Amino acid sequence: MHGHDSQPIETLKLSDRDKSRLVQAVDAQAQLQAAQLELERRNIRVPYTGHNVLISLHVNGTSTRYSVVPRNIARYGLAFVHGRFVYPNTTCSVTLRQTDGRAHQIDGRVVRCRHIGGIVHEVSLKFEEPIDLERFVVLTPDQSDRHGQERAEHEADNPLNPQTCPTGLVLVVDDFAADRKLMAFHLKKQGLTVADAGNRAQANEAIKAREYDLAMIDLHLGREDGLELIRQFRASGFSQPIVAVSADRSDQMQARAMEAGANAFLTKPMDAKQLSEKVGQLMTFTSTEAAGDAVLSTLSQDREMRPLLREFVSSLSQSITLLREAGPDDDNATIREVCQQLSGAGTSYGFESITKTAELVLESLDADTKKAEQVRASVNDLLGLLRRVQFV
Repeated sequence: MHGHDSQPIETLKLSDRDKSRLVQAVDAQAQLQAAQLELERRNIRVPYTGHNVLISLHVNGTSTRYSVVPRNIARYGLAFVHGRFVYPNTTCSVTLRQTDGRAHQIDGRVVRCRHIGGIVHEVSLKFEEPIDLERFVVLTPDQSDRHGQERAEHEADNPLNPQTCPTGLVLVVDDFAADRKLMAFHLKKQGLTVADAGNRAQANEAIKAREYDLAMIDLHLGREDGLELIRQFRASGFSQPIVAVSADRSDQMQARAMEAGANAFLTKPMDAKQLSEKVGQLMTFTSTEAAGDAVLSTLSQDREMRPLLREFVSSLSQSITLLREAGPDDDNATIREVCQQLSGAGTSYGFESITKTAELVLESLDADTKKAEQVRASVNDLLGLLRRVQFV
């Protein structure tokens, strides 16, 4: 079995120049056959040559990593050139590089594998969830407009109530790796960022290193006591919600968890719907900035400003990601940098509320009695506001 630390297999050992020529040849052949394809793609696809893409194919319980030659990328999937045949419906994990240099992993499924010649195959896969293209490629104004239309159509077909859509960073503490992965799977489907720990020592180190918006703690950590870990979290100043998890369904165990400092109690085996509902209740933004109507620019009627407004609104997804994943460094450098940028740009783009809310975060960072929970609360208010910003 190939782990994530193993060297990826490169089935097409070509120079960068030959890879480019190969992709051009495949593109030309694909254009000739496009009219004959039963599923004509109407969504925007952007050339993605020259990028480093790693794909782990999951077959019969084993995963093998490959370094592939990407051809193009879309909001809904990726096409690449490969030196082996891949069966359709094969599940996979794709590692892409964002424009800010960060690696991002996406789950997907192979939908098509077409033989080109020799060992060369063109493979198309579909992402489990659509991506924001502007996080991975620089779009032209026309491409950005089309991409914005796709996002609007998707949101219209899949409406989300901002008052019931959680966001934030969750720490999962469980000594059983399979359970950690299962909880992380369900939490990520809700759009949450997840970190994990396998014992009390790792968990305590985790909350020292980063600020979390919620913790899920198994009450039986091997020979260690999860109740004691909850008490340690509370004693250290952790004020965010804690969900106690246990296979013991007794009222006594639930009462003990609440006494230790838990906000909620879930039982194993884990019920995905119950987990989703409970986490949604605990992590929904309740501030006035987090709830309410869409936030629009006061300059949205200026036709000359609209391309700039669209670009600014699209860039907010990166700000949201940075704020959600920011660790509590000595001076909260990431939070400070993002908020300084938003404070300076918000009013200039007709979003005065962004400037004001970002300035409140900066004030919490500079306060003489600065507390981690106050900083996180102000950051959560800003996140709630940014999630409501729209371009129309």
